[in-house]
Amino acid sequence: MSAALSEILICPRCHSGGLDLSKRLCFSCFAEFFDLQGVPCVFPAGKTQRNFWEDLFAKFLEQTELTREQHRAEISRPELLAETRERLEEMLALRMGTAERIAGLLREAGLRPQKHVQFAAFTPESFVQYYELMLRDWAWHPLTNQNGQYRIYEDENRQSFDVVQDLLQNAGITQTHRMLVIGSGAGRLSWDLHCSLKPEITVALDQHPLLIFLSHFLIKMQRTFSLLDTRKFPQYSLPKVHEWVLQCPDADETLRESWVAIAGDAWAAPFKPGSFDLVVTPWFFDITGRDAKNLLAVVERMLSPSGCWLNHGPLLYSDGLPESQKYTFHELRELLRVGHFQIQSEDFSVGPYTYSPLSQRGRIEEVWSFVARSADDRAHLKNAGECPTTVSRTDPPAWLILPHLPIPKLTKPDLIPAELQAIARLIDGTHSINDLAEILAPNLPQGHDAKEFVYGFFDEYVLDK
Repeated sequence: MSAALSEILICPRCHSGGLDLSKRLCFSCFAEFFDLQGVPCVFPAGKTQRNFWEDLFAKFLEQTELTREQHRAEISRPELLAETRERLEEMLALRMGTAERIAGLLREAGLRPQKHVQFAAFTPESFVQYYELMLRDWAWHPLTNQNGQYRIYEDENRQSFDVVQDLLQNAGITQTHRMLVIGSGAGRLSWDLHCSLKPEITVALDQHPLLIFLSHFLIKMQRTFSLLDTRKFPQYSLPKVHEWVLQCPDADETLRESWVAIAGDAWAAPFKPGSFDLVVTPWFFDITGRDAKNLLAVVERMLSPSGCWLNHGPLLYSDGLPESQKYTFHELRELLRVGHFQIQSEDFSVGPYTYSPLSQRGRIEEVWSFVARSADDRAHLKNAGECPTTVSRTDPPAWLILPHLPIPKLTKPDLIPAELQAIARLIDGTHSINDLAEILAPNLPQGHDAKEFVYGFFDEYVLDK
């Protein structure tokens, strides 16, 4: 492990500096961690995360066998055309071949399929959810035998890199010291930026075992991997399948040494506050399933003073997210301003996303990219002073909008009921709503949301009526 990495690591469970990655152990809380053939896996759950992945792996194999049986049953139907039967046989072979290659890569990572009863409710779809992303990042390229049979190839990797590179140059960023890529996926953008900016260290962080190991496999281990690309729907005169070779472009060995893949949780990232001067979130707003305010807090925590946040991706909010948290671009800009970020450069672009050269079907997405600089003094994160006499609910203060900001000290704590004075004492100018929720959570009845309880407290006793 490099010195640059070891000096910024902390334990994601106890938040101490006692984490020793070489021993996969925290010497402060004695949490044990693991790795995937050289990829450190540093989750708050410790080794339980491996059990979770192995459970999903076992279910993935079960699902593969179920697919095989369903195909066999369909193939055996007596009324099929010979041509139909031949097509089904071919499709079965392709699907089984794809599953075998994915399973092989997971085994290469050191995972073994094994069910664990505590994860009975989880399903394995996420293992192949980003299959096309793997192909896009490392495989797709113009097919030489066009003859009108393939869609004209558009290099999505190059398009994304050109956009973010222009943004960085417009913001005056031509090099960086330490870079963190949150939700690095299959790793291509993290690698392209690393080769361009040449930082002391780039950390690619993702919680998906297949994606994070694949990026390590291709970049760090300099291996190649082949995957099949198949069309989902019939297209006249177009081939049904193409086999791609996934390979990382050649680069200087020192660049490979300073690029590091880590499997971890973005919401409990194993890094000291202020460890990075550039944090990148590629296509991350759309998959978090959480309030964007939480992401702003995570990024700010990771950034050094005057550090920059590079975001690149659409706003494809999940259906389960409350409407109040499906922010517009204008609302997100305002949240950045409230959080003391200043947008240095910004771009909106429209282009293809995971649009295979083999296919004539695909997605076109609008992508929002920006570079925002954090405050240079971080005074807004330290002590908020005293609370004004009245706090407006129609024009809420920054600490109420962004729950990671410190709450001002109450000027009239005696107005709080005696049974809630313990909470009032915690409002000392340094604690945030998130802090109060974390402190109070163990004392609330099971099923009660601690943050909602804190918001209710302020709504009842602090905000003006």
